[in-house]
Amino acid sequence: MVVTQWLVTAGMTLALGVGGTARAAAPATRAPAAPADGTASRSPAPSPTATAPMQVLVAPAVVDGELSARDREALTASLRRALASTSYELLDDCGTPTCREAAARAHRVELQLRTGEHSFALELIARRPGEREPFASTSANCDICGFAELQELLSTRADALRRRLEGDGPVPATLAVTSTPRGATVRIDGEVVGVTPLERAVTPGVHQVELSQSGYFIKRTRITAARGVHERVHTTLDPAPRVNTRRILGATAIGVGAAAMAGGIGLLAIDGREIPRRCDASQRDADGDCRWVHRTQAGGLALTIAGAALAATGLGVLLVHRRGPRGEYALRATLSPKRVTLTMRF
Repeated sequence: MVVTQWLVTAGMTLALGVGGTARAAAPATRAPAAPADGTASRSPAPSPTATAPMQVLVAPAVVDGELSARDREALTASLRRALASTSYELLDDCGTPTCREAAARAHRVELQLRTGEHSFALELIARRPGEREPFASTSANCDICGFAELQELLSTRADALRRRLEGDGPVPATLAVTSTPRGATVRIDGEVVGVTPLERAVTPGVHQVELSQSGYFIKRTRITAARGVHERVHTTLDPAPRVNTRRILGATAIGVGAAAMAGGIGLLAIDGREIPRRCDASQRDADGDCRWVHRTQAGGLALTIAGAALAATGLGVLLVHRRGPRGEYALRATLSPKRVTLTMRF
């Protein structure tokens, strides 16, 4: 990169814009923001629950035949009492959006009943969430019986189905997450759960695993965890391009320093010269000398010295923090009464 900074014109413009006595002000520089230290900040977050509580929805009874609404409600109540368990939660069947969302994630128990004259045939079917095929079912017939016997038969069959439901609770999948490099922050479904290497239980189903680390691109992986299966996820993080802030700061300091030197030399060049717009005939003495002249020597010296110091500091930053053993820098400065040229290669 070549940085070339320019003529004395800027310094002369600065000097001529002042009155009889030019005042040179040191260039204002803005302090650069401190670079990040590269250390990722990790705040521990509460871990998500690995297994959600099991829920069971008792669907409305499907009746083929004649059965009063009161008897249907009584059968449903008997079924719910027989299915009650501390291993899962029974849901009410309702039409609200919240109920429908819960029902989609719950086991489903269906009662199918065929009625005849003093005879009943019932079947209880249990389905897992999202599955069409039943994972358990039980059936029974009652040829000559009344409604009370039907309720007792239903309770007996429901009790057998309850034991199957209790054994079909959520079985967590195990997820092992590793990365290159180690120590990456792991998020599962948007929640921070730790750093790699990491092994934890997750609910069966689809999950999004996100790995992030300072200085590397974020990687996201979508996995499907199966019940009781040990799933492994290994991710190699790609390094993000790094901005060499020291080189930028060094080059900026050299450029600003060169501009300050140019302004300082310009002020030195016009020191003692008349100010044309104020030196008319009325302002001259008997020898023809005008009393209005530029007094810019002190400002020019200060600006030149400050610019040289800033340029030297920038060059030092580049030399000390150069990248690689083959980094080469060359600096050449040319000063003259009319221009200052600073050329740097690195």
